[in-house]
Formats: sequence, structure tokens, C-alpha cells
Amino acid sequence: MSAEEAFKDIFGVRNSRKIWTVGYGDGSGMLGSIQRITEKALNERFQFVHTIRISIPSLIDSSGDTNDINQIEKNAVLAVANAFDLINERNSTVWSLKNEVDDIIYYNYGAYDRYLGLDMIAELKKQIYEKLLGKRCLIIVEYLLQSLNDPINEWLMQGWLPFPVAWNDSSSWWLISTPCREVFEQSKGTLDIVVDIGHCEIAIINYFGMNKNGTLGDVSISIHQTLLIELQRLGRSVSSKLTEGIFWSCLLYTLLLNGDSIITQKHNQNENPVENCIGAEELIRFWISEGLFTRTIKLNLDRQQLIFKLEEEEEKENRITITSTDELFELANTILEALLSSSLLQIQSCHPCASCPLPSPNSCSRPFSGMWELLYEKKEKNHRILFNRVGLLTKNDLSDLSELANRNWISFATNSCKWIDLIGNSNYKTTTLILRGRKEISQPTIEALISQMPCLRVLDLSYTCIKSLPLSLASLANLRLFSLKHCQNMTSLAPDLSTSSPISTLERLEVLDLHGVPLTEIPDNLDHKKSRIYYLDLSCPTITSLPSNIFSDMEGLRELVCLGCKYLTSLPLSIISLAKLETLSISETKITHLPPDTFKKMICLRVLKLINNNLLEELPKSLCEAQNLEEIELNGCRSLIAIDSFPIKKLKSIQLIGNDHMVRLPVSISQSHNLQELTIRDCQFLTEIKIIGHANLKTFSLSHSPISFLSLRSCRELDSVVLHDLHKLEELDLSGTAIKEFPPGIPGLRRLRKLDLGAASHLKRVPWHELDHVPKVFYLDQCERIGITNCNSNSHIEINSGVGVCISVRDSRLFCKLDWETCRRLVAGGSLQSFYILVSSCEKRKEKMRRPSRSIHPQTSATCIYKDTDYFNNFIPKPPPSQQPWHCHVEISSTEKALEDLNGILEITESLSVKDNDQLSCLYDLHGTFPRLKNVVVERCQQMEAIFYSIEHVASELLNLRAGHLPQLSVLFKEYISYQNGLVALKQLHVYNCGKLKRIFPDRLLLPNLEILKITCCDMLQTVFYKSKKKPDDTENRLQHLCKIRFEELPQIRNIFEEQILVGPLRAPQWKSLYFRGCWSLQQLPLLEGPRDQQVRVDGEVSQCKKIKMHMKAEELSHYEFKSPPPIASLKNCVNNRIFLK
Repeated sequence: MSAEEAFKDIFGVRNSRKIWTVGYGDGSGMLGSIQRITEKALNERFQFVHTIRISIPSLIDSSGDTNDINQIEKNAVLAVANAFDLINERNSTVWSLKNEVDDIIYYNYGAYDRYLGLDMIAELKKQIYEKLLGKRCLIIVEYLLQSLNDPINEWLMQGWLPFPVAWNDSSSWWLISTPCREVFEQSKGTLDIVVDIGHCEIAIINYFGMNKNGTLGDVSISIHQTLLIELQRLGRSVSSKLTEGIFWSCLLYTLLLNGDSIITQKHNQNENPVENCIGAEELIRFWISEGLFTRTIKLNLDRQQLIFKLEEEEEKENRITITSTDELFELANTILEALLSSSLLQIQSCHPCASCPLPSPNSCSRPFSGMWELLYEKKEKNHRILFNRVGLLTKNDLSDLSELANRNWISFATNSCKWIDLIGNSNYKTTTLILRGRKEISQPTIEALISQMPCLRVLDLSYTCIKSLPLSLASLANLRLFSLKHCQNMTSLAPDLSTSSPISTLERLEVLDLHGVPLTEIPDNLDHKKSRIYYLDLSCPTITSLPSNIFSDMEGLRELVCLGCKYLTSLPLSIISLAKLETLSISETKITHLPPDTFKKMICLRVLKLINNNLLEELPKSLCEAQNLEEIELNGCRSLIAIDSFPIKKLKSIQLIGNDHMVRLPVSISQSHNLQELTIRDCQFLTEIKIIGHANLKTFSLSHSPISFLSLRSCRELDSVVLHDLHKLEELDLSGTAIKEFPPGIPGLRRLRKLDLGAASHLKRVPWHELDHVPKVFYLDQCERIGITNCNSNSHIEINSGVGVCISVRDSRLFCKLDWETCRRLVAGGSLQSFYILVSSCEKRKEKMRRPSRSIHPQTSATCIYKDTDYFNNFIPKPPPSQQPWHCHVEISSTEKALEDLNGILEITESLSVKDNDQLSCLYDLHGTFPRLKNVVVERCQQMEAIFYSIEHVASELLNLRAGHLPQLSVLFKEYISYQNGLVALKQLHVYNCGKLKRIFPDRLLLPNLEILKITCCDMLQTVFYKSKKKPDDTENRLQHLCKIRFEELPQIRNIFEEQILVGPLRAPQWKSLYFRGCWSLQQLPLLEGPRDQQVRVDGEVSQCKKIKMHMKAEELSHYEFKSPPPIASLKNCVNNRIFLK
């Protein structure tokens, strides 16, 4: 039967195109499988042009607001767009909008406006509509956890997705799956179609196993190829039927043991164990012990009855000859991953969330899973037999055991008895018996069961009430796995002291699990002929000692577990003989010392776990000889004083937790070049950690320790640092690391006074909004190899002084969360009292380091023809006097990013420098106000048209302004709104190399404190003060503190004040000097108010001074003293006109 035939009744429905696959009742474990089969059937029938998948969990926003229809629709549009591959670099419009939205969300730590990205969504809807127009599509909504009836109808009404109504044969279909019956009832329509497990009982085997013509199904082909690749990697080649047999054997065996859920998280030893669930590692041990990979089990099909057969053959040449346990585990892991990826098994946690709609894995409310229901005949429901000899025995009375005769695999793990038979070998008997958790089964019944099953390979008596080992156990010569986990009534493994334990006769035993068994002693002969055992769990809570020779004959042991042995005081010397041991786990014991030569022969040891051994004082020196050790966990060893050294050759992970007496880290940690993960917690005497220049360390975690100094400098691969509850940490050095996120524990470090993030080239954002304070010394540099101290030679604060916040970034979005409210809060708390912030590209900074800075623009140097002018000192930025430094400075240099994220820090900035920027047309483009600004430098900004937007945009405390090399600068202010305050605090103004600047100040602008005015190389400048539209408020007092004026290379300047501005004499009582060179059009100087204490000294070319005297009256000249320059002042008397015109 094909998938289309199985769904024939569904295809006949003509009124709706919306199908629901609902996982509830016995079929809840088959939701993914039912959805895949339904999808395949629809594709076979209608041959859709497009299949669109919308994953519902992604439609819930990060805040958990599931009622935000706009957000759900946005994510749905993105899901559909991804299905059509519309979001890529080829679609430039959408790609740029998408990157912009992603950046905003990322740099704002997930906080964003609900209307963000509407432009992108509108463009995507348009493109999606064009893609779907006139085409038959299948829209799949996966894993619906909330009622979405209204949102879906909203999407359909907008027309960007096809409506699920049968208008014609080309209509599209909707397939919606949900694990929750309640969601389906709330969301379904009156004409909606429901698909349950009854439609799929035949089609599912066609899909996963074989079709009736003997060809492989879809999933079987995929798994078959996966197994062939893995077997080829292991150097084995087998037939396709054998790989199919391995696949189905593992699946059926897992369903027999565990239902359709796999536990992947190990539960805490102190918590109640999960009785009816088997973990992934334990499941693999069951597979290996049953021999599923070394026996020739094939999958065959009876075409007449459509019955699948798992058949074992005696053909030795077809067997997978794998004897290595490592290879068996690798193959088993490959199969387990394939089963999980194909939805045949589900991954479950031991402790699922209470709100999760899926059933708990340890729930016994379902006697079998949905997958198991397909595998046996249930006549009252008219189910087909899909596998022969797969059944369910519901009898609770096991007095009559005839029904279990010759059943190969038997499991009582649930309230019912499940069984599976193999075909082929008539002499083949029961090999697996699972009684896990069946406490009501009596000891005599267990004895009777075992006595009739002499060929057992797997015997699981976990969580039963047996008090002693069955005597018939000694007859199980083929037993590979024996589990007595948590048999609470068993106190001894031997009937009496004089009798040996039945376990001693099990020569082929490979796995022995005694976890949680309250034994008082272990028999001396337990190790008798146990060379094949590779897993031993001796976690017996009441045991006091182990026999001295217990490990003598266990040369094949690979994993030894000894957990929760609260009374165990020592390990036997025979542990030295475990040369093949790979994992050693010892926890909660009273052991004080390990045997000196414990690790001398353990050349294969890879994992060492010593947990909560409170009396352990030291580790043996032989630990260094375990050169293949990769993982060490020393947790809760509170008496461990010092750790001299670790084996450093292959060590990758170290955990040091709860070691109270450890005062320093082992030196070998820094020497372990392969170390990738280091975790330290609850080490109460550890006060300093210094790991410098480690080449491969990637993850570092530190918590609950009194550390005061932590340095991970130059660990260039370190990308994850977790810090928590470090109340005494004062200095933290993460410079030269590869961290991508600001360590989350730093905001809570109230004692932190120094933080070094120099050369943190991968760090992109800082959670300023979470910081309660900023360390007094805070270095952050986003460039990889240039330290901040090398880039800030002109800084107004000393980087090496140990005071202040020094941040150098290439992307100003690092300050995205440093808004005005955050700045105000930090300043009020005593932070950010002094800082230096540089926003510059790394390439520009490297270029600056390679060649010395030039003080003058090249074109300017061509016109510097005056030998008495020190251009170098005039043009280079000079720091203010040391007695009055700028504590809060921001420098923006050669950046290509938007700078609006600096608006918060600019609110508290005192000094601002903008250089080499090609985006800003005005400082107003920074989207910030400058209430505390005192010093401004603007240089080499090619698009700068005005310095300030208006007078209101300028801080009333502005003291110094320097602007140079601004080819587009035409005015200082774009608009003139009010001049009541003016630049009342401005003391110095320096303007140079501004070729389009014609005028500077309006006559109504007050400059009561201006002292120094320097203007250089402004070819188009005609006047300094020009006439505004309104009458000036005050003219005579505007320059009462003016001291010096210096003009150089201003060929068109005619006067300082435009005509008709001064209605009277200028009151400038402190004006002392006027220096000019190359001002060939200057004709008039202002009339000064007298009398004066001294004349204004005028220093200019002789010829030009004569011209000025000719245009001025004697009364005007009386206040000026013209001084002739020295003979070396100029190379010639005039500027080359060609240079001026150019």
C-alpha cells in the first residue's frame, strides 16, 4: 500500500485544504512520524511546487509574549522567506534591511520596538506573493503549542499566503501538527481534516522500512547510507539487508526497554532515580551485550501478507566482525543519532518542565508508545500485523509461563509484558529478560523465569524486591549484562559466608551494575575469570571496604564507578592492574589517600572524577604518568591541600570545585597546552589566579571564591568567561583574549577597581544598562595588536597614570546601551568622573603608528613662506595646561559607522575631537547635546559644512574651539536662532585651511571672554564679524578680554568687522597684538575706544602696513603701533597669485 492509497479518504475531501496531525493518547510519540508520512502522501498526490515550513517555537518572541500577533507574523514571514531563500546577499534590498534589524536587536540586548523591521517585512511579503502566485504549495506549521486560529486567518486575509480552500485542483494545502489536543480543539475549523495514527499503520512501515516491492523506504535509505559510511570508516563491508536488520533490531530493542523516549541528561545521585527509563549510554551497553552488531539479523518482507520478519542466519561470512569496544560504541552512537534524527525516538529530560505538553518519560500512564502500537496485532481495533512475533502480554499473573516460552526478547519494564521473536535458528532461546521496576514479582517467580532461560545474555533485575541472588544465575554461562541497580532489599551477593557468589561463575560477563545496592561486603572471588568485564559499578552506599584482589583478573575493565560509598575508606592495591581503564569515578567516600602507584599503569585513562571525597588529602604523584588523561574533576575534596601537577600532554578539561584548602593553582595548568576548559568554584583559600598566554584555553568559569586578582592576559583562544559571586575581586585582566560577550558576572563585582580589556578585538557590545558602577581604571580596546596606550599619545589624560576610563573602539555601537539615563546614574554613583574615549578604525590607527603625524596639510606647507612663523607649533594640537586637564574626552577619528550611539556619553563630555570623518556635516549629526562641553577640535572632515547647528547646540561652558582642513565649511552655525547667551565662555578660536569659509561671527553674537583669535589659510575669508539681519544688542563690550589676533594667508580678508557694524569705537581694553602675514586685501582696522594703557602692536609686511595706514585716519592709527618685521620674516613680499587663484 502506497502512502497515497493510505490517505485516499483524505484526498477525497473537497471542501477544505487544512490538515491537522495531532499527537495525543497512544500516538503522542509518533507526531513527527505522522507528519512526515502525511507530507509524503500529499506530495505523491499533488506534486507541490513549493513546500514551506514554519516552526512555531520560533514564532514566540524572546519576552515570552505569545499574544503579540505582529511579532508572530514577522517571524512567520521570515520563515517563509527562508524557505524561498529570499534573505541572502543577492537580494540586496532585503539583505541590508535584515542586517540593520539584526544589528539593532543584537546591540540592544534583545530590546527593540515592536514596529522594527516593518519595511523588510513588507518587502518580503511582496516577494513571497510573487513567488506563490498561481502555484500549488504545501504550508507546514510544525509543533504548534498555542492557539493560532486568529493569526493564521489574519495572514490569509492579507493575501501573502494561499488560502486553504478547495477552489480548484491547483489550490494549496496547509499541514499543521500539534502535540496538544487542547490546542487542536481551540484552533480547528469546522471543515478541517484530522490525521491520526490509524491512517499511518501501513504507510509508516513503507516510509521507514521497506515497500511491498522490497525496496527501501525513505528513512531506511538515509539510515542505511549512514551505517554504510560508518562501517566503511571502521573497515567493514556488509549487505544492505544486514544494515536494515541492525537498524530495526536497535529500534525494536529500544522500544522494548524504554518506550520511545531516551534519557540524555544524567540525574543527580541524591534525587529519586527514574526507574523505567534507560539513559543513552546504558542503552548502548544493552545493545552491545545483546550482540545486535555482531549477529546476522536481517529484515525480510513477506509480500503476500505484508509482514516484516527479523530473521537471524548462521552465515558467518556476513557478520560484522567488530571486537573493539570503542568501535562498537562508535557504531552504536551513529545508530542512536539516526533514530533520533528520523523521529523514531524522542529525546527526553529526566526532569521536564511542568509546563511542557509532552508526557514525562518516567510516567507509567501509557502501557506502550505509539510506535509500539504499530508492531503487534490488536484484534479489537482491527490492526494489521506489521511485524511477525511482536506482541504484548497483558496478564499480570505469571504463574503460567508457557506463553513466554521461546520468546527471544522479553520486557516487564512497564505494567505489561512486551516480547519480540527472531526467526531462523530453531534452537534459539530467550536472550533478554527485563524485570526493571516490577516490585510485585516475587522471588520464586523470578527464580522460575531464569531457570527456563539458560541462554540469557541480558538480565535486568533493577528496582525489584529480590533479597538474594537466584541460584539459577550460576547456570547462565552466556550472560553478558547483569544489573541489580537499586535493589534495596539485597544485602549480600552470596547465600552465606562459606558459599561463593553465583556471579563468580559468570565468565562471559561484560557489564555488572550494583548501583544503589546496600551491600555490606563484596565477595573475595567476585573477580574470578572476569577478564571480559568492561563496565563495573560498585556504588554501594553501605560498603566499608573492597577485597584486596577484586581487580586482579579484570584486565579488560574500561570504566569503574564508585559513587556514594559513604563508608569506604580506601581502595585496594589491585587497582594498579587496571591498565585499560579509561574512566574512573569515585565520589562521597572517606578515602584519605589513593595507593601511591594507582595511575602508574593507567596509560589509557581519559576521565578522572573525584567528587565530594571530603577526607582526600593529596593525589599520588603517579597521576603524572597517565599521559592520555583528558578530563579531571576534583569537586568537593575539601581536605585537598595542594595539587602538585597534572599530566599535561592531552589534558583538555579541568574542574576544581569546593576544594577549600587549595591555596594556589597547579603550575602544570599553564603548561597544559591542550587545555580548553577550566572551571573553578568554591575554593575558599584561593586568592589569586594568573594564567598568561595560554594557547588553547577556550572556556573559563570562576564562581564563589575569594579571588582578588584574576589575569587571563593573552589567552588568544579564550572566547567564554563566566564569573559569578566574586565579591572580593579587585583586578581583572582579560586583555588579548577572544571574548565576544562582556562577561555576565562583571556587573555584580562591586569591589572591582581595575578592568583591562585591551586588544579585545572580538568584543562588540557592553551591557552598560546593567552596570551599577564602572571601575576606576577601565581599559577597553577593540583593536587586536595595538594597545590603547600606543594610540593616545595626544590624550588629555595619562593612560598609564592608573586613573580613569580609557576606551578605544572601532564601532561606536559598543555604547548603544550607554544612554543619557545610564550616564546620569553612573555619574551620580561616582563613576565616569574621568574618561578618554577614542572611536577610530584599526587601519587608521596602525597607519598612524607606522609614520609620524604631520603637523600641516601638504598644500598648506606650500604657502608657508614666512621664516618667523613656527607652523609646527601652531598647527599641532596642544594639550591644555597640566593644572587644568580635560577629564572627560571623546575623540572620533576615521570611522565609517553611524555615531548616534554616542549621544549618551556626549552629555557628560568636556572635550570633543572629531578628525578624518567623511560622514558628519555638522556636530548635530551625533544626535547629542553638549551641556558640559569645554573644548572642541574638528579636523579633516571632508563633508563638514558647519560646526554647530545653532547657538543652542553649543554649551555655555565652551572654552576652546579649533577647526581645520574642512574644505566644505562655510559657516560655524547652520542657523541663528538666539544670541542672548552667545559663546560667553569661549577663550580661544583657531580656524585654518577652510577654503570655503567667508565669514565667521554674526555681529549679534556675544564673545565677552574671547582672548585669542587665530585664522590661517582660509582663502575665501572676507571678514570675521559680519552684519546680521537684526540690530546687534551690544557691540562695545563684545571683545573686552581679547588679547591676541593672528591672521595668516587670508588673501581676501578686508577687515575684521564688516562695514556699518561698529556704530562707535570698539571696546577691547586688553587687546595687545595683531599679527598678520599674506593678508594682501586687508585695508582697515577697527576704531578702538580710548584712552588705553598701551597701543596694539601690529606685526605685518611693510607694504601691507603702508596700505592700512593710507585707509585709516590719524585718530584710528593712534591706538596702533606698527612694527616692521625682521629681514628674515619673508622670502618675498607677496603671495604667488597663481597659488591664490588655485
